[in-house]
Amino acid sequence: MEKHHHGGGSRRKDFEVAVDIVTLRDLSELLHSQSKKLYSESCRQIQKIPPQIRRRNLRRGQQVYDPELVSIGPYHHGKPGLRHAEEFKPQCLDRCAGGDDKKAFFYFKIVEEAAAIRDSYAEAKIVEIYDDKSLALMMLLDASIIIDFIHNYLGMQGNSFSDWQRCLGAGSGPLRDIMLMENQIPFQVLQLLITMQYEKGEAASFLPRFFSTFLSQEYRDPSRN
Repeated sequence: MEKHHHGGGSRRKDFEVAVDIVTLRDLSELLHSQSKKLYSESCRQIQKIPPQIRRRNLRRGQQVYDPELVSIGPYHHGKPGLRHAEEFKPQCLDRCAGGDDKKAFFYFKIVEEAAAIRDSYAEAKIVEIYDDKSLALMMLLDASIIIDFIHNYLGMQGNSFSDWQRCLGAGSGPLRDIMLMENQIPFQVLQLLITMQYEKGEAASFLPRFFSTFLSQEYRDPSRN
């Protein structure tokens, strides 16, 4: 075959290769699975703030990435400054679960999801320091305090705002903390407890109502009730 050479860095038009349909299909499937794999391993995991961004904000005297009142998940778990919330979480669990049998049922349901919970965090070494039982207990308590907060935030019947005010003070601190990038638990854990705690219709609308209220900035301070 006659070859034509072009200057100026133009693309070659004389390149020919024999590729069968099976090879093309295999390549297509491989590329498709690789993109899905990269997405599931990075974008969908709970990430930590890149160190360079954290350093830059510290130089500016800003502390915007760490929780002030409540730790959610393993990244900030056990920090001394968040001790009051740790003491408060069992009260939230009491309201979410009630009796010991129900608490045990919730706990063992979460233990069954331990492997998936670990895979939900980008920083595997931080999750590895907890065994399945310790990790499940953390998830149970953290999900309980989130659910209890949302229950109050929406002004639902039987809210416990006075307990929150007494233990953690009034204000928007908890809302800020549960929105932080590093301060998260897997959505499936939260959804599991919501579906087990509320009736079907209320469970389905629980989180959409919260996000709708939050995004529309229609939050009404429950202390004014």
